[in-house]
Amino acid sequence: MPTLDRQHRKANGNASHSRRGAVAVEVALTLPLLLLFVFGAIEFSRLNMLRHTAENASYEGARRGALPGASKQEVQQAASDVLDLLNVQKYTVSVSPNNITHSTKDVTVTVTIPVANNAWIAPMFASGMVITKEITLARERSTGT
Repeated sequence: MPTLDRQHRKANGNASHSRRGAVAVEVALTLPLLLLFVFGAIEFSRLNMLRHTAENASYEGARRGALPGASKQEVQQAASDVLDLLNVQKYTVSVSPNNITHSTKDVTVTVTIPVANNAWIAPMFASGMVITKEITLARERSTGT
């Protein structure tokens, strides 16, 4: 009986030893795909965050421009504050009209963010991509009292 037990242990030992090579091959094949999926998900999440940030910044700027007595600089600053909060780089904020007066009916704020300057993992894949959001709000009128 002891000989069978030794042979059985030897067979199991060899099987587990040969299985190590199969595990190494499986890891070598699946790990790059898993990492690609994880880093891709992180990058797409960043792009989605940039899209929402551009929309929020343009809304905040337009909201500031809708108030009586607002200036173009105040509108740009309100939008920039939102973008700076999330460390967005190389963005542009444009305001229309250039001169906001009492008779101005609408204020339009456009925020443009270059994706390549704000991608975390692979900016080379985002060259030329731009996120642009535009919001137009009617100005509030003061009654002058």
